[in-house]
Amino acid sequence: MSSRDGVPRADIDTGLFDDVKVRRLARRQRDGARTLATMSLYVATVLDSWADDRPVTAVDAAPAWMLDTVDDMVADLVAVGLFDDDGCVPVDTLDRWMAGVRNRVAAGARGAAKRWSGDAPPLGDHEGPNAVPKPTPTVPTVPTVPSARARARGKGQGPNDGARSLKTILRDMGAEPDLGPKP
Repeated sequence: MSSRDGVPRADIDTGLFDDVKVRRLARRQRDGARTLATMSLYVATVLDSWADDRPVTAVDAAPAWMLDTVDDMVADLVAVGLFDDDGCVPVDTLDRWMAGVRNRVAAGARGAAKRWSGDAPPLGDHEGPNAVPKPTPTVPTVPTVPSARARARGKGQGPNDGARSLKTILRDMGAEPDLGPKP
């Protein structure tokens, strides 16, 4: 992602609906459908503000399907402290959220510039928690075993050089093999 592309994703706290200000909003409104619509407006405003990296007013961020006037919802969001008096996410809150994003975008741009300039080490040559381990050449420790065919031909290596038949082994031991009645 480059800074020209904006910010395609936003970090939203998984505890958003358990937040004290959201609970205060629900108690203030005392209407689940209204609170749901108000929170939809809040999330739409947060997402637009992330995408633009600047505060966007709730009126400008209101989804197209939100047909009612948003003035009362904005007033409630201001009253509980989720919006500033202008109907935006407070600048200091947005700056705190976006500081990490700006750093990641800048680091990504520096990394891309380095890769394109040829000054960067090849992938895997860096150190750190995300470094790719370098492969270590290994030497086989198990000796290769010649195939059964090679051993049968007497071309094997090791103690079983030149595999012998059972008949040959018995003869070498001084015993004559008994192969059953002769025809």
